[in-house]
Amino acid sequence: MSASQPPRRTSTNPGRRKKSKCPGEKPQCSICSRLGQSCLYEAQESEARKRKRSPDRSHDVLPGGEVSKRFGNIEQKLEELAASMQKVVPASNSPRLAVNESEDLLTHSRNSTRQVNGVIGVQNTFASPRPHPSTNANSLRGIEDLPSDVVNDGVIAYFTCFHAQPYNLMCQNSSLGPNCSLGPLVLNPMLALSIRCSSHDFWTDQQKTNDWISALAERSWRDLQHRYGEGDTSLEYLQGLCLLAQVDFADGRVQRAHTQISLGVRIAQSLGYLSEPTGTGNQERSEEVIRCTWTLFMLDRTFSITRLVSPSQPYQAYQLPKPTWEGALLLDKFRRGAKQDSSSKIDPLSNEQDLSALLVGVYSLWDDAIRYVFQTTNKSDMPPWHPTSDLATIEYRFADFEPEFSTHRYREVDFPRRAIQEPHLRPYFASWLCFQLAYMSIQCCIHHPFIMFIKLQHVIRKVPPSFLQKSYKSSLIHSRWIIRFLDEMDEAGMMLHDPFIGYLTAIAATIQLEHTLSKHTDVAAAATLSFRSAIRYLKKLSKYWNSIAELVDSKLITFTTSSVLIIS
Repeated sequence: MSASQPPRRTSTNPGRRKKSKCPGEKPQCSICSRLGQSCLYEAQESEARKRKRSPDRSHDVLPGGEVSKRFGNIEQKLEELAASMQKVVPASNSPRLAVNESEDLLTHSRNSTRQVNGVIGVQNTFASPRPHPSTNANSLRGIEDLPSDVVNDGVIAYFTCFHAQPYNLMCQNSSLGPNCSLGPLVLNPMLALSIRCSSHDFWTDQQKTNDWISALAERSWRDLQHRYGEGDTSLEYLQGLCLLAQVDFADGRVQRAHTQISLGVRIAQSLGYLSEPTGTGNQERSEEVIRCTWTLFMLDRTFSITRLVSPSQPYQAYQLPKPTWEGALLLDKFRRGAKQDSSSKIDPLSNEQDLSALLVGVYSLWDDAIRYVFQTTNKSDMPPWHPTSDLATIEYRFADFEPEFSTHRYREVDFPRRAIQEPHLRPYFASWLCFQLAYMSIQCCIHHPFIMFIKLQHVIRKVPPSFLQKSYKSSLIHSRWIIRFLDEMDEAGMMLHDPFIGYLTAIAATIQLEHTLSKHTDVAAAATLSFRSAIRYLKKLSKYWNSIAELVDSKLITFTTSSVLIIS
């Protein structure tokens, strides 16, 4: 043995296993002799020499059968894990096995274009999800399970009762008639919103209508989840998201509505929709992008009334052009002829300032007003009557905005006479009413007696009487205008169905209820009549929305009574 090589250590096999020191006696050591066990020697090298001389065993190739067996065991464990997770955390309240989800994704990738229930041009861009055996099949129903005339009626009901009231989401020219291009991703949430206002014989049973609304909303939610999971966030996805968010907000799923709109705003930003759209193919497509983006902006401000979340993007981030208003909803040739033959000298359809753009502007003011209402008041803040206060800033913006709608003033449009004598102008007046009610509600919010009490409680001894008088008159006058618009709308035989209008009406009703306790009998009598008019409209609206029904039954009366007692 070379002197450079270390000597080999010898030890018996039993000694090495027990990690005991072996004396190394041959042919049998004393320890093995004493224990009566066989004594075998095996040369042992150092770990360094063993690693150097021994081949790398990490690359040993297993037999093909052994590899397949191991992979089979791994797949079985993964399937068991996925099944257990589905049982613990159900997706959208309906558990589904992992194997079914894989089949669904494969099915959804096979797009097909066909005619759905007689609605020509409707694109069925993805197949229906296949339910788990334990899932209620009714929760997955969609437009393909409805008669074609019911689907067509639901689309018309949407454009009659919700389009541009106040959200101008879609272009009606491409959504009505034989060139309809709406797919299930848009139609399902659209009908979940509109069938509650439909007069079709199919919806005479209220329980049946409620079941279908729930089914269509659930189906829409699943479809949007699948589209997002596949990375398809196209314009149709955002349109369906806006429609479903309106349904969720009104039906009490507020957090889900918030999440959808916040996600939609971020997606629109990533797609470049917040700037002027380019390369969209045609002018009509560009207009749809503009309308959808501004609808996301308005819905973001609508949902921020709860102040659970702040708007996702400020008004300054929206650099795209304002939407354009299409005018009256023309559903047949007779109404088209009525519009063309109209000899009216003052036609509100051809105004300098577009009504849809004004709605966007008033929603930006509404956002400032709500932010002020929910803002915490500190002693270091400027008092509301100071020229540099937050309230004064809102008042300045409010005054600057007024000249922009000079052609839409009450005297100029001649409401309600023209709405009665020229029925084809009613869609215009529906949008006009939404604008006027939102505009008047800004003053009602910032000068509401209860809000003013909260804002002034730390400086109550320093408030100028002139400021209190001005605030008192502002809330009273603007709330009376809201009630007047509602009365004249009822006189014209019109109805606004969006629940947000109901919340604005409730704000005006609380102000009028406070004035029913006025020492002046004429003011108290007028306020009583106004309050009853507001409740009458809210009761009509409660037929379509359970949240408004709860507001009328309990919350409104409880809140207003408390406000009156505190202020008194």
